[in-house]
Amino acid sequence: MKLAAVIAEYNPFHNGHKHHLGLTRKLTDATHVMVLLSGGFVQRGGPAVADKWTRARMALDGGADLVCELPYIFAGSGAEAFADGAVSILEATRTVDVLSFGSECADISALKSVADVLAGEPDNFSCALKHALNQGMGFAAARAEAVKSILGVDAAQILKEPNNILAVEYLKAMGKKRCGFSAVAVERKGAAHHSERSEDGFFASAKTIRACLAKGDIAAAARFVPYPAEMLNDLHVSDIEKRYDNAVLARLSACDLRDIRALPDVSEGLEFAVKNALSGANTARDIVDLASSKRIPKSRLRHAIAHLIMAATEEEMTALRRVPPYLRVLAMNGKGRDIVKAIKNHSDMPILTNLRANQTKLSDTQRKVLDFDIKATDLQSLFSGSFRYHRDYSKNPVLMLKQTK
Repeated sequence: MKLAAVIAEYNPFHNGHKHHLGLTRKLTDATHVMVLLSGGFVQRGGPAVADKWTRARMALDGGADLVCELPYIFAGSGAEAFADGAVSILEATRTVDVLSFGSECADISALKSVADVLAGEPDNFSCALKHALNQGMGFAAARAEAVKSILGVDAAQILKEPNNILAVEYLKAMGKKRCGFSAVAVERKGAAHHSERSEDGFFASAKTIRACLAKGDIAAAARFVPYPAEMLNDLHVSDIEKRYDNAVLARLSACDLRDIRALPDVSEGLEFAVKNALSGANTARDIVDLASSKRIPKSRLRHAIAHLIMAATEEEMTALRRVPPYLRVLAMNGKGRDIVKAIKNHSDMPILTNLRANQTKLSDTQRKVLDFDIKATDLQSLFSGSFRYHRDYSKNPVLMLKQTK
């Protein structure tokens, strides 16, 4: 068995994701493909457009063999913690051979050069970064400028694209942990990650698809997904956004500055910016737009807001991220079952399929990590309009157990 791993959100799954899974098998000669998938909340901040089992089923149909959940303590965080947590889980399986990720830059050596500089923080990088920050640049721009001073313009440009940034963070984490697997970068196909239009009428970003769904244009969204349009009818993006907006505004109105200050990654006076933004806001997006600045990027605000809804504090998240991981199975086919068996043979990491039966495998601290995942599932169902309390306890993995080839 040769196992390729993918870290994803699939919010929702689309043609570009299917293309990536197909190319992953081709480029790596993988016989099996495993996906680590964000659960009820996603890395961009906020609830997913569909529950994790629906998105896991889409992934199986699109070419994955095993889909497992990336815990909220990583999935709901910034790029560095997101990548570090996902890589730690893959490494703990002792079974993964290669990590495959999409990237605007498919040059793995160029990505690794940037990752090495960011991980090593040589003196010339630190000096250049400090100088750029003192010039009033935001952290992301200052970091790119510091990389430019060492590796040149092309390397700095790598840090301007979202998938490249995640790719660099994956490579940083792999180097830090001295992982026993390699990496391959698959060039992103079609529209940019943040684009709201399609370049060719077949490939489009998840953002484009969500925008179509928010307008109720199922036919437009259906052009970009590899499954029947009927599956999109249950993705009520506009309703999810409205319910989430109401929850955000209610929570922010009721909390005080200390509550916001206790959230993960809050600095630069973010708590004051958020509270001040309330006076002119009608939606969560308004809060982000009004409170953001060079020093407070929109991504950090989206994460902070999601952490507030999830009642996650910096102290708790930091402690839980140090916990040895577990593996929560969401969906698998026949080959996926082979992967699970291989992981059991090579690793002592707890594998969860039925929470009612498997909880005893977890330590008290791991259980707290799982509690966040359960909460994220509950809240996603609430915002989607089909509230199911503690569905994690009654829902078993999606199975498509065809004959293994």
